[in-house]
Amino acid sequence: MDVELTSIASRVLLESLLIGGWVFAWEAVHTLFIDIFEPFQRSRELQRFLEADISFIYLCK
Repeated sequence: MDVELTSIASRVLLESLLIGGWVFAWEAVHTLFIDIFEPFQRSRELQRFLEADISFIYLCK
């Protein structure tokens, strides 16, 4: 029984390390290739806002 518990515990540990490795790899890819576009998009939005024409219309009732 002791050998069986050790085997199960080592399998759980190895599976946890495998899942953790995939999560770490995904976060690295996400940070390097996906999050890099957000500042550029934000910069374009701000530039469009700064260059926008502003007009005021007063409506009387």
